[in-house]
Amino acid sequence: MERQLCWVEGQSREKSGASVELALPQDVVSRNRYYLSAIVDIVKLFAVNELSFRDTEEDLGSLHSGLIL
Repeated sequence: MERQLCWVEGQSREKSGASVELALPQDVVSRNRYYLSAIVDIVKLFAVNELSFRDTEEDLGSLHSGLIL
């Protein structure tokens, strides 16, 4: 039910031309865009170089913890 309400709210915003971006301060929007672009750049780097995010172990001090941990 909650998801349906979110969908309806999104549809009404789209029809009226309102967006969440207009409700947030500009500095918050630009900071979030910066963070998102950094994450996308990291994912692209890993994909192009065929690197894995995780390895066989997930312990922080391990040699086989992957590139993110």
